Amino acid sequence: MRLVSVIGQMASLDKVVYACGKSGVFQPDDAMTFFSDTSDFMTIKEENPYSVPLSTLESAIARVQGDLSGRVAPSTMEMDDMAAYVEEFTAKAAEMSKRRSELTTKAEAQNRDIEQFEHFRGLNIDLDSIIHCETIKVRFGRLPKDSFEKLNAYSQNPYVLFFPGASDAEYYWGVYFAPLEMASDIDRIFSSLYFERLRIPSAVGTPEEIVGKLRTELNATNAALDQVKKEIADYWAKEKNLCLQVHARYKQLATLFGVRQYAARYNDKFILAGWIPAREEKKFQTALDAIDAIEYSIESAEGDTHHTPPVTLRNART
Repeated sequence: MRLVSVIGQMASLDKVVYACGKSGVFQPDDAMTFFSDTSDFMTIKEENPYSVPLSTLESAIARVQGDLSGRVAPSTMEMDDMAAYVEEFTAKAAEMSKRRSELTTKAEAQNRDIEQFEHFRGLNIDLDSIIHCETIKVRFGRLPKDSFEKLNAYSQNPYVLFFPGASDAEYYWGVYFAPLEMASDIDRIFSSLYFERLRIPSAVGTPEEIVGKLRTELNATNAALDQVKKEIADYWAKEKNLCLQVHARYKQLATLFGVRQYAARYNDKFILAGWIPAREEKKFQTALDAIDAIEYSIESAEGDTHHTPPVTLRNART
């Protein structure tokens, strides 16, 4: 391994960082740790200007269920054009994602309503008229099958009646009615029989009619949802290549800008240190020679007893 140290004007730092990143072999190290007296040095702490557009674009890609795997060449668009593209793509993704979410929520609610009303399809009653009846209390719900058999014990009470609709292995689903003045007593009896009340949504018609209407509405909702999903898939197919190129460029810029935090600043100068494989020394030297207003040294790692060079370089070519 070779230890690289670069000193130059702050104005040249970005060019040095870009050359190091482009090499694909440079691993930065904390420049401050190479000096015993750092009182005149400052670390370079800056907010990465590319983090926000990068995370914004990644969130938008996730909304359209895009795939970030695979390597593409970074975009060569101007920065203003890339920022405008991210804004446009994000707005479109958010709009389509919102419609998909709303339709998904609507379909889930319709499915829940259908499931509830399915339990009462055997009841040939107009739900709206009995629910709004002011002289009786109406209780929809389910009653354990063994409790249903126990209703015979109340055969002398004409108000303890349960009208079943559908059933499953454990329950009868149905309804009972009680006059207003006797509602508390009747409720108490059914409670002792482990009746579980179910509050059903407001609807007009018999359970059979309501289920039929809800299924028609659900079919329309699912059709609209499928259309939105297709629109999202088509949009991603159309924008995928350009979007991934823009993402690659922002990721490159964010990574390169992050290298700046390893540098130390002294007045208007910077010091950047890091490691490269010995076999890459000449190529790396050529890249640095192309940058004005800097000085650098490339030394054997054996001469530095205070630092341990990395066994494997972690950074990828940017």
